[in-house]
Parts: sequence; structure tokens; C-alpha cells
Amino acid sequence: SHASDAWDAQKRKMCDAAARVRFVPSPTASAMQSAAGGPGVAMVAIDGIHPNDAGYGAWAHHIAENVAPVLLGDGAALCEEGNEGGGGKEERARASAVVAIDARGT
Repeated sequence: SHASDAWDAQKRKMCDAAARVRFVPSPTASAMQSAAGGPGVAMVAIDGIHPNDAGYGAWAHHIAENVAPVLLGDGAALCEEGNEGGGGKEERARASAVVAIDARGT
């Protein structure tokens, strides 16, 4: 959606302006479903809004894939957009994050 694209653009701008900050793009719905265990695995809690355990696990997997290069010492990965895993905007899950990383581990 236009609103989520604008929200991601604001977070991307923050990343570009800050030291040791990694922008983690919104994952695709198919990537989230795959990380949650495959098609048909529910990722939303009973309230219909928040992730359930599988949803949080899939989101954690997505974040880990995007920050691991930084944590493992690939300094060139700082403030580069992570792998979006393909798919169109309409397929993206409604989640993205800016993750602050202290590359020195302190």
C-alpha cells in the first residue's frame, strides 16, 4: 500500500542518516509463509491483529537473515537494503523494521 511504502521510505531515510543502522525491508508474504512452516500455517493470533508464535518466528527469521552479515563482520552490509526475496509490493507482509546494530557487539 501507499502508506506502508511511505513508512518504509521514512525508515530507509533514517538508516541512511545514522551510523551502524540496518534497514530491514518488509518480507514478502510467501517468504513469511515459508519461514512459518509452509502454506496453510496460521501466522496471526486469535485477536486477528498480532502475530502468533509462528508469525513471530517467521519475522525473527527474516530479521536474522538481514542482520547476520552485519553481526558476522560484513561491514559493507551496513545500511544496505536486505534481500527482499522477490515478489511484488502487493505480496509483502505488513511488517518492516529498522534494527539498530552496534557492529562492534557492545
